[in-house]
Amino acid sequence: MSRLPEPPDAGQFSDPGFPRDTTLCADHLIEDYLDHLCAPLVGIVPYSERSGLREDAADMIERLSSRYTAEGIEPERAAQLAIEKHGASHEVSRQFLEAWFSHQPHGVLARRFGLANAHAVVYFGLATFLATTIIQVRVFNPCLDLFLLGLTPAQMRQIVPEPLPLPDTSPLQAALVVIAVLAPFVAGYLTGSAVPVGAARAVYQAMMPLIVFTLVLGALVLPTREGLLLALFQLVFWLPVGCLVAHAAGPLAWRRRLTRNHPLRSL
Repeated sequence: MSRLPEPPDAGQFSDPGFPRDTTLCADHLIEDYLDHLCAPLVGIVPYSERSGLREDAADMIERLSSRYTAEGIEPERAAQLAIEKHGASHEVSRQFLEAWFSHQPHGVLARRFGLANAHAVVYFGLATFLATTIIQVRVFNPCLDLFLLGLTPAQMRQIVPEPLPLPDTSPLQAALVVIAVLAPFVAGYLTGSAVPVGAARAVYQAMMPLIVFTLVLGALVLPTREGLLLALFQLVFWLPVGCLVAHAAGPLAWRRRLTRNHPLRSL
């Protein structure tokens, strides 16, 4: 009766030819690099284009590795040199994503300002338009009176003495405050969700001309200072918060798309 083969001894796995995390063979190094290269694109770039990127990168790395091997370098070291020559996986993936996103179909606004900037201009521009419209309506419509919580101006002055301004609790003032506070969060999230890379930069480039616009408008409606205060608020609050939210929204949207498109989700 033939005996069953002995189970492999643990010492066999210390053989340098056995692939380990610290000393992967050339093929494993290349495949691991390609996995890291394409992983950030899942859920954003279609499979056919991701597959094309992987094939092109694999072909280039193979040719570089073969050239190094022909010069007498060990295969594992040759693969490492080829990968280093090709570039860091996250950087190559980011460059590919930027190029792919910039070539997506877009309209006149995107062709003029760039697709990422167009998203930021639309979302933050809409918030700026709503806020400045409320300011202009309050300035140029004399029929709108302050809501003083049911009190007359004389009664309110007993609570809020001169020279402090009377509190304005009108619906337009409340809407202005809500827009001013929530705009960078909502617009930043929408921008980050729509722009897979460079969302914070797009918000910055869109906000600077919008701040100048609000500043000029605020100077035109003086002595009412709400426009100037809004421009200052956009500079110190909208700009940093919008950039941070847009930067954080990108990875969150990517994870959501990745989960939604995962093949095991339907099981």
